[in-house]
Amino acid sequence: MEFITWGKEADVAQFILRQLSAKLPLIACSFRSETNL
Repeated sequence: MEFITWGKEADVAQFILRQLSAKLPLIACSFRSETNL
């Protein structure tokens, strides 16, 4: 059971990392456009 909960936590961490890596380019682009303006 401990291994299963650890696996779920790892899946959650991977999901969060995937969400962050997907949003980082958008945040960087918006930040760049704001600084250019």
